[in-house]
Amino acid sequence: MKAKQQYLWTALITPFAADGAVDYAGLAELIKQQDNAGNGILLLGSTGEAMALAEDEKREIVRVALSLKTKSPIMVGVPNINLAQTLAWVETCRGLGIDAYLAATPAYSKPASQGQCGWFCAVMDAADAPVMLYNVPSRTGASLSPDVLRELRGHKNFWAIKESSGGLDAYVDYASAAPNIALYCGDDNILPSAAPLGACGLVSVASNVWPDATHAYVDACRAGVFGGQDWWKATKALFSTTSPVPLKALMQLRGMIASNTVRLPLSIADLGSTDALKQADAAIAEWHKNYSAQNKGKAA
Repeated sequence: MKAKQQYLWTALITPFAADGAVDYAGLAELIKQQDNAGNGILLLGSTGEAMALAEDEKREIVRVALSLKTKSPIMVGVPNINLAQTLAWVETCRGLGIDAYLAATPAYSKPASQGQCGWFCAVMDAADAPVMLYNVPSRTGASLSPDVLRELRGHKNFWAIKESSGGLDAYVDYASAAPNIALYCGDDNILPSAAPLGACGLVSVASNVWPDATHAYVDACRAGVFGGQDWWKATKALFSTTSPVPLKALMQLRGMIASNTVRLPLSIADLGSTDALKQADAAIAEWHKNYSAQNKGKAA
């Protein structure tokens, strides 16, 4: 399936109008931008504020995305608190043509390895497309255990892991526990270090605002030729407060979305100054220009 050939996925925001309603027309434009850049499209992740969306909104987001018939694959996040609701959502998505699912470690309950195994096995049994397991302990309160990967690595729907713990140790542990499973970096700034440890690609926040530049960045990291600190500094600015608050602010400044609205409990008031975001935007534009010029010269 085409999901398995995709090495850059954009964890897409959900754009809202100023009154808080989902901006479906704006969403369609963002999806087209990602498709034009050749980036996979991940809907309804944490960057997409999935937990703040109603069921009918989530269904419409998926419908809009699939109606565009993108060349790029579509991955859809599934809920990670109540198993019955999770399986009901997967059932809703079955047969629609979704290319992959993202399933995070269950939140709040902090399950150990056997609880995680039972949860992920139930999700993968129900799925009709490959599943990426997601380790993000800063949001869920529990880490994805390597023991779980050893036990599940033979499941026909277990395709990939998204590692977002913020460190590098897990890449070594996960690659050892499940060498047949694709390993993706979930932290934009860590990819240069994660790629030599087995990360085959990136699930990105930054590619929302820099779709083409992030694609070039991933190419450089995968080829082992990335250099410089531009991306480290820029992505740090995107996480100056809880994502996607800074990201939406920058996207509005650039005219990519009409409103920087987020839904409570997130608040744009937590951002403060946008100076660092503007500096990051300029730095990435300069990096991309220089990288493109260098590679054009090599090709010639």
